[in-house]
Amino acid sequence: MKEEKWFSVQQVADELDVPGSTVRRYLTQFSDFLEIKKSKNKNFINSDSLEVLKEIRDLFADKKNIEQVRERLASHRASFIDVEEEDVEVKSSAHEQPTTYVDLEETENRIAEKVYEKIEVLIKAQFESMQNHNNIDELKSYLKQRDEEMTKMMNYMKAHEKSHEQQMIEEVAAARESNPTKRWWQIWKSPR
Repeated sequence: MKEEKWFSVQQVADELDVPGSTVRRYLTQFSDFLEIKKSKNKNFINSDSLEVLKEIRDLFADKKNIEQVRERLASHRASFIDVEEEDVEVKSSAHEQPTTYVDLEETENRIAEKVYEKIEVLIKAQFESMQNHNNIDELKSYLKQRDEEMTKMMNYMKAHEKSHEQQMIEEVAAARESNPTKRWWQIWKSPR
């Protein structure tokens, strides 16, 4: 398994041969294409994101504007969704199974909210870009693609929710089989 390496802003700035303020600006403008970890008000960049930062630097050196850089990155790079550590924390306890499922559901809801927030930001940026170019056909195409992606996400969330429900039903059934309950008329019978 590949070991993850994280670099500070200054280490990345030295690697790219640009000022630290430039790296911080890249992190702000292109955070959805970079894997960033925040710790104690400091940003750390994953080693996998160094190539993306080099590409951004080179595109700006070629006199590309922010929109052109974003389009270029979007054409061949995956985007990341910021998920705080608190969003993925799952409390596990041997005798608190229902709490675990509630926490998983809450976690899924938080992640889904972050996905929708990210989609909204991307939609607004794309819409503004398209308004500037007055290209209605491109806008319609993009909105159709967005709707398809949102439908896929909703289907995934529904399937994931059904699998959790099925898992809960199976666990409850297994618990009942291992600990059968007595009928009311059997309460007075002593075990033999």
